[in-house]
Amino acid sequence: MQPDFKMRHLKDPVRALSTKKVQAVLLVLAPLMIFLVFGVVRLGVATEMRPQSGSLNNPPEAPQHVMKPRSGIIDGCLPETSDSPGISPIKYSATLSCTTADGDRSGRRLVVFFGTRPETIKMAPILHLLTETNDTNFKAVFTGQLVAPFAKFWKLKVDTHVTGTFTANQTLAMLSGSLIREVDKAIVPCPNDVWLVQGDTTSAFAVGIVAFLRGTPVIHVEAGLRTFDMRSPFPEEFNRRAIGLMANIHAAPTLLSRENLVDQGVDPALISVTGNTGIDAARLAEPLIVKPCGVPESNRTLYITMHRRENRDRMTEMYGNLRPYFP
Repeated sequence: MQPDFKMRHLKDPVRALSTKKVQAVLLVLAPLMIFLVFGVVRLGVATEMRPQSGSLNNPPEAPQHVMKPRSGIIDGCLPETSDSPGISPIKYSATLSCTTADGDRSGRRLVVFFGTRPETIKMAPILHLLTETNDTNFKAVFTGQLVAPFAKFWKLKVDTHVTGTFTANQTLAMLSGSLIREVDKAIVPCPNDVWLVQGDTTSAFAVGIVAFLRGTPVIHVEAGLRTFDMRSPFPEEFNRRAIGLMANIHAAPTLLSRENLVDQGVDPALISVTGNTGIDAARLAEPLIVKPCGVPESNRTLYITMHRRENRDRMTEMYGNLRPYFP
């Protein structure tokens, strides 16, 4: 059984880095997440979360970060177009300066990077908790293409959006190069920063490269996942190994992930087995889930996301494997 994450461990992740007494603020998603939510969902009604108290995976009853249902639900279902039109622009800065509003450059600051759908899902609970506790100076940097849908759905404040990184028909090498260049341009060097990245995306890898070359400490969420096959998943297996070489704190989701890191020479004092933010993301999203239009409430419903490129040729097979559960 994985150890519970205590709210008291969030007090100062930066201090935890400097003293090597690592109790991370992070709860990490298990490898290659397939986000499944089973059961009939009451349409248009926010289901109150009632987990046991004592950890982020089991927050106190009626936590502040329970989100309200989305507007725009018609006849108990969400129109297909409701996520695109009508989304108001997100206000953010093109660059992240080192100086605070009062001119202070000396304070420690946690900079949280995310941009892909999996990164946003797994970082959302962390950003919510950082906001609610309000005892850590942090900034949120978005590295993806479409900031508004993500930020609106998860109710996230974005301080900076790294742009100019995506072009038509670009290769992974071109994407990596543009991400490194634009992250370096957008984030003004700050000597007291600690950067937090998640998982094994190309954007997380690029952020890690910039941080490493600047000498900025890195906390790696979802550290230690391994297939030991550099071509599968590609390029994620390489990305997470490379980030592991650059990270100063490793938040491993499982004991096996911790063992992988230790086997590869990481100091055990720099590793914490922190748990799974996917559980927290599911609870955050629970009030927002509605059935597709036209599906009777009596029907059993399965919500599934399969975004891996390796799955494209296996979709028919996967649907066939799920059919026995829905006679």
